[in-house]
Amino acid sequence: MAMRKRRNLIVVLAAMILIVAIVLSLFLYLNSTGYTGKVETITFGDLGVDSSELIYVAQNQHFFQQNGINFVIKTFETSTEVDNALLANQVNLATSGEYTMVTNAFANDNVSVIANMDKYQGVYLVANKGRGIESVTDLVGKKIGVVFQSLKEYYLGSFLDANGLSISNVTLVNVEPSQWVSSVANGTVDAVVVSQNYISQIQAALPNDTVVWQAQGGQLAYALIYGQTNWIALNSDLVNRFLKSLLQAQNYVIQNPANAKAILQTHFNYATAFLAQDWPNHQFSLSLDDSLILAMEEEARWAISNNLVSSTTVPNFLNYIYANGLESVNPGSVDLIS
Repeated sequence: MAMRKRRNLIVVLAAMILIVAIVLSLFLYLNSTGYTGKVETITFGDLGVDSSELIYVAQNQHFFQQNGINFVIKTFETSTEVDNALLANQVNLATSGEYTMVTNAFANDNVSVIANMDKYQGVYLVANKGRGIESVTDLVGKKIGVVFQSLKEYYLGSFLDANGLSISNVTLVNVEPSQWVSSVANGTVDAVVVSQNYISQIQAALPNDTVVWQAQGGQLAYALIYGQTNWIALNSDLVNRFLKSLLQAQNYVIQNPANAKAILQTHFNYATAFLAQDWPNHQFSLSLDDSLILAMEEEARWAISNNLVSSTTVPNFLNYIYANGLESVNPGSVDLIS
């Protein structure tokens, strides 16, 4: 009997050691590639927004370095600026909303999306009550600040459409993020389309004198990572190592949510209360799926119907997707029907 118990104990211990070994091997794989090749540089065009959380985590945890990447961030204020930098070869890869890819596709630009790293809600229309705005219909004839040729312009248009208006009923003013608060506070515009973290600043500038609407209508926005198609083709191994770094960051966010929040909070100096409110609005994970294609097709139809582009045909957005990298690194995150 004692001998049998001893054998059973040995079997249990052996099983536990095997399980620990498997878990440890998986952890080591996700957190260290053992890469010993040439260190290569990626210059990344960033918009300095919280949807780039996986980038900030990968940088903070040295995942890029572990994968042989010298990672350099250049921050731009608008999606147009970051897109121009990419097309001018000032950066190798960049992030922007999916509407940038819509405009690129209409222009037949030589670009491809390699991944989405966040699906999120967080675009709002904030109006100054002192300018006679209480309801959506009061926006008729008003000046609304928005970043031109951006996802926010699309969300404003679709918000107005959903409420029986259109962009032709208002005057659009190109206002960059650094001017969002001051433009509505000083009366340059009557309302402004902003990210969620700007709402409290506008409310502080206009105490008890604002009305706020969620502009997305439940439609998720995408934080895409893209590059010039030729550069991606010539640097496929580097792209794979970049995506693996982000996969490590994704797993870190899942396994260490408190630390991941702290990285974001430190990066933007967010108040704890705001971060707690904003965090559930994001899905920080790598993906390429049909929901992205459907969103871009809808945005393309909106651009056509509002005469913002000369084309009358929705582009085939699958032609602007490079899925090989993500399929190699994390095949379960790719779900595209060709």
